[in-house]
Amino acid sequence: MSEHSLRNAQEQMRIANVLTEFCRLIDAEDFDAAVLLFEAEAAITTPMFKAVGRQGIKDKLLAGRAHEKLVTRHSWSNLAVTFLGDAEAKVVSHVTTYSGVAPAPLEKMNIMVGVAEDIMRLTEGEWLFADRRLNVLARGQIAMAA
Repeated sequence: MSEHSLRNAQEQMRIANVLTEFCRLIDAEDFDAAVLLFEAEAAITTPMFKAVGRQGIKDKLLAGRAHEKLVTRHSWSNLAVTFLGDAEAKVVSHVTTYSGVAPAPLEKMNIMVGVAEDIMRLTEGEWLFADRRLNVLARGQIAMAA
């Protein structure tokens, strides 16, 4: 493996760690920490909302939880990273979100499956989201057996 290929593999792993941390922080409702994974003026676009800047993103994340206590579980898979230079990458992953109204155990859960298309930049040694776009492929509900 060439030095260049090894560096790309290492950077891809670092990017994967950011995606995992983002999912973990959203599920833990630690929105203060989650928005630090975005550049200061980053944008996020989903079918439910669009937000710009860390505070705008945090406000939209909080608004999504304002009416009821949600339990969520986010996961990603099928990562594809295309480096656009030494400090920028196009990152595509499949995203699955399960959600339901607390308390657990849940009687029914919502499920959403989509594709995230991200631009990430290496900023002060850390990979951060510069632009995050979620496209929903399917959504529905699962009823739990009694």
